[in-house]
Amino acid sequence: MEFLKKYFYGQLTPQEEALVQDWLAEHFDEPQVQEMLETLMSEMEAEDREMSSAAFDEVSAKLGLDRRY
Repeated sequence: MEFLKKYFYGQLTPQEEALVQDWLAEHFDEPQVQEMLETLMSEMEAEDREMSSAAFDEVSAKLGLDRRY
């Protein structure tokens, strides 16, 4: 699943991307692949929230703002 994660984050070479795209096109409808993609999307959403929150905290600290909400 790490390979798929790298694909969605744009961290693969063009050749690797092509392999993932071919694999997804061939196996997309399989229940295991759907489950893997759903899990991956949930993980990525959580990571994005964490990164956004950390970035906001860093900017707030640099500006001397107290983050309250």
